Amino acid sequence: MRDVSHGDSQAVLSALIETEPDRLRRRSISLGVPVSDAEDAAQTALLRAWRSASHLETPQPGRRCA
Repeated sequence: MRDVSHGDSQAVLSALIETEPDRLRRRSISLGVPVSDAEDAAQTALLRAWRSASHLETPQPGRRCA
């Protein structure tokens, strides 16, 4: 694994949000979160990721989880 700089990780998160804004909502639903709560779950996950961006690591450059 390699450490990702704070600016790099925020850029990756921003790009993910812009290119696939519904990905976390759909993933939440697939994991059993009620549809009515999926948007809130996705927003909470993104907020936590943004706040923790300086601690993110990536196993391989350019790879994301499913």
